[in-house]
Amino acid sequence: EVAITLDGGDATDLLQLPVGQDVDITIGAAVGGLGLLNIETIESRGTGFSTLTFASTSDVSDRYVDWQINGDGEGTVGYVTGSTPGAATSFINFHNLEGGAEDDTFTFANDTASLNSIIGTNDSAPLGGGEVNTLVGRISGSNFTINGTDQGVVADATSTTYLTDFTLINALQGSDAAVDNFTITNTGAFNGSLDGGGASGDAITDTLEVQSVSATDNRWQITGDVDASHQVQRFDTAVQSTTTF
Repeated sequence: EVAITLDGGDATDLLQLPVGQDVDITIGAAVGGLGLLNIETIESRGTGFSTLTFASTSDVSDRYVDWQINGDGEGTVGYVTGSTPGAATSFINFHNLEGGAEDDTFTFANDTASLNSIIGTNDSAPLGGGEVNTLVGRISGSNFTINGTDQGVVADATSTTYLTDFTLINALQGSDAAVDNFTITNTGAFNGSLDGGGASGDAITDTLEVQSVSATDNRWQITGDVDASHQVQRFDTAVQSTTTF
């Protein structure tokens, strides 16, 4: 066997993958036996089902993998340490994203951002250790529907889906500037945190609707002041529960 590395050098380089072929690419690992170095942009020219994974393999204090989705299957990915971003790789036409062994944050940066799927990591367990995988919705507001265990779908304010499926996500975060709605269906369960965004008294009313209030798989940790802006109401288990926060 011969190990081959493709080094793009100091300039800005684009790697275009075969036309018509959907591929699974892992950044940080060899691509089809070919090592990649100093490649700034990777473009899939498949049919819309290519998958991109970031190969983070160990925890580093105060570091996470930052995914910025800024188009239809387009965006950037790289490490952020503290508040300082490192070098990022741009991706084009990758509609399925998968995190690695470190914390991953997936942010839909604008109203054109959309994907087929996002997968966190297999050891996601924020209430008992493990990685924290965060999904941040669009700034214009989102409807988050949790219809499986740490699994669901995200739509915009007009109920148009922009993320068909997320799995192994344990933190959902809404917009600071618009209304977000969170729904846990009678088949859903969530082990993690829900953040409506914004601040107390900002006149933006986010809602949480739990259609199965008796489900034993839902564990909740409520923090903050219980005042006029942070109300928690629990109704009879036969009735849907809506919480404003």
